[in-house]
Amino acid sequence: MTAITYHAQACARAGLPARMCPERLEILAERQRHLGVRLPEAVVEWYAVDGAVEFQASRTDDHVMGLDELGLPYCDDDYVAAGVLLISNENQDCYTLVVPLDAGPNPPVQLMDPFDLELREAVARREPFADTSRPASATPPGAEPRRLRSWKPAGSGPGPGGENDRGSPR
Repeated sequence: MTAITYHAQACARAGLPARMCPERLEILAERQRHLGVRLPEAVVEWYAVDGAVEFQASRTDDHVMGLDELGLPYCDDDYVAAGVLLISNENQDCYTLVVPLDAGPNPPVQLMDPFDLELREAVARREPFADTSRPASATPPGAEPRRLRSWKPAGSGPGPGGENDRGSPR
């Protein structure tokens, strides 16, 4: 088994082995040959760690692309032909998470609107979702910091989804 570079902390936190499985690496190599593209090193590493994608998928209601579907067309859209790799689709089709194929060995994860009728236009408008090249607290020059609205389960008190939410049934 091959040691990992990009996901050592994630593996430690998840209790996963910090090494790549040769069988999974061979599947990924074959997929790259089939697609005619080179997948980013960080993506190959994550998908080659035994149980990593399954761990990720078991902790969300979103559709995380499994090793068997990575890079293949999804809902008739060929993301790879558009220059990105689809890694997850939100469970209500509100967004998709993609990785650009031309952004180096450890590309940022980006957010994309799945309802854009033209996939290539949507790819051009994608937004950063997770970028390990910048500190999490960094705000792009000239941009206002994003303010996140907290969510509360129904009946948990005042605020969205709580007892004072006018949209909830009485």
